[in-house]
Amino acid sequence: MSGSYISLIILQAASFLPFAIITITSFMKSIPMELEEAAYIDGASVLKTFFKVILPISTPALITAGIFVFLWSYNDLFMSLILLPIREKQPICVLLSLVSSAYGTNYGAMMSALFVTILPVIIIYLFLQEYIVRGLMSGVGIR
Repeated sequence: MSGSYISLIILQAASFLPFAIITITSFMKSIPMELEEAAYIDGASVLKTFFKVILPISTPALITAGIFVFLWSYNDLFMSLILLPIREKQPICVLLSLVSSAYGTNYGAMMSALFVTILPVIIIYLFLQEYIVRGLMSGVGIR
């Protein structure tokens, strides 16, 4: 499986799944049981209760866990270098290490590579910052 994207995807999923489970579990424990009971009284099934009541309330936690897992996977240099030895298949985070080692202290090349690498992260954060803050604060008990 060395040299394929599927090996990197499986390893990243296995590495960051515990964090996502803990984050989402702590958020779902803070959802009042009365909402679930009210859905049952209204005649909703278990699946309908989950998809119509619990899942919309859990959106901030799901987005927060997804963003953190994406950022950690996006910035993971070592696993990309180990599992994807073919340079054409390596992700963009490897570009930073290649530019800094190939050009020494050429700060112009390093800063442009850094800008290209960090731009998607900044754009994602700007669009989803409300969900990040709400997801992080709701599991803590601060409302």
